[in-house]
Parts: sequence; C-alpha cells; structure tokens
Amino acid sequence: MKRYGVTEPKIMLDYQELLHYVEKRNKYEIEFDRLCDDNEKTILYVAIKDFFESCGLFPSNHEIKTAVSAVMIEKGITEIDEHNFTKQQVIEIAFQIYVPLGSHIENNRKSTWLSPLIDGKEARMFNKKGMVTSYEKCFEVLVDLKNEK
Repeated sequence: MKRYGVTEPKIMLDYQELLHYVEKRNKYEIEFDRLCDDNEKTILYVAIKDFFESCGLFPSNHEIKTAVSAVMIEKGITEIDEHNFTKQQVIEIAFQIYVPLGSHIENNRKSTWLSPLIDGKEARMFNKKGMVTSYEKCFEVLVDLKNEK
C-alpha cells in the first residue's frame, strides 16, 4: 500500500472482499501457469500483455509499464525488457493495475481514447470477437459529429 501513499492501512476483514481477492488470485495463477515456460516457471515482459488478455483484462501499454516499473523498482530491478517475471511478480503487477476491493484504494485507472472505460470496465471486454474498428472509421464519426454542430 506504500505505492499508493497509505502509510498506516486500516483494513477490516470482509468475507466478500476476501472471496473476490482469492478468486482473482486463483484466476491469475491459473493463467500464468498456462502461459509460462514449464521449465523455468517465468514469462518475459512481452508476454505480460498476453497474460492480461488471457485473463480477460485489457490494460493499456502505459498502465502495464507503469505497474511493472513500480513493482520492480522496489525489488531493485531496472532492466525489465529481458527480465524473467515470476508468478508472484506478475500477480503483484496485476494487483497494481486492478486494485483488490478489500484494499479500499480508489481505482486510479483513467479512460482514454485508445483504452476506454465504461462504468469502470474496459470497453474492449464488450467487443465481440473478430469485431475490429479502424481509425479511419473513428475519424469519420468524429468529423460527422463536428459537422453536426
């Protein structure tokens, strides 16, 4: 919680929040085990995005990089591109972006044009498989809206 500026956390145990945390952690562990190299039980930085997508999560590249930096700097690791991330490190990165409910830390994720949020959930998770929108189509919609004014 130090990363969020909380020096003396006051946490009350709530069964639903604990259950939510355990379910998320189990999901993250299962997906990590599915994606990792069987011999080393690690994944590279480039595979972290695949990890999130396999969990049904779609953080932006900036969110991933910021979370990785926050977690790894505490551990004294500065070279992240070729670092082999352990299960614990990847789960910590996931919880850095998707803060557990029980922590009572405000969700600091921001909606952007490239990674929009709808009611706090990523819009990409509502996207039907195979449905792709080009930038040209988005630009046309914006031009049409401007012309209507």
